[in-house]
Amino acid sequence: MSDGETGLEIRLTDLDSWIEINTPFLSPELSPSVLQYLETLNASDWFASLGKPVEENVNVVHDYSPDTTLTYICVGIQNSIVEMIMDRTGCHHACLTPLFSKLNEILDGMMAAKLNKTPATMPQFDPNDVRGLILHACLEMEYPDGHSAFATECCQWITRGKLPIGWNGAFPDGKLVLT
Repeated sequence: MSDGETGLEIRLTDLDSWIEINTPFLSPELSPSVLQYLETLNASDWFASLGKPVEENVNVVHDYSPDTTLTYICVGIQNSIVEMIMDRTGCHHACLTPLFSKLNEILDGMMAAKLNKTPATMPQFDPNDVRGLILHACLEMEYPDGHSAFATECCQWITRGKLPIGWNGAFPDGKLVLT
């Protein structure tokens, strides 16, 4: 069969192959490691170490100023993870939409409950940055082959009571900014 507008030939075997590749993405089941990870995040006190010092290689925010320029830390992560998944599976970016939907359903309640308890001394931050970092950590766990675990490593701070709120410097150079 051929496409009337482009003239490209489309074979039924190509469609069968496309369906086979993309079917697992349509109704994703989260892996046990992702579910356990989300439970650990939910059980953590995200603000237990607010303002307390940590290792030297991390830039910790003590006196946060609204005029401080922070880079959204997920941009580089998102691009590299999505590219890796697309390269490995041969599916389109839209294939991840059901997975993101499922994760967002879980995160909606978790984020609301956690951020409802934000301490008064908490610096201004965009909750979507934290959500994005958690989403990409879940992607790293769901598709662990062939890429770094940068988002997962950043999110480990959440379980230690430090919230990653940005990146100081041009990603990937620079330092993670924590509360």
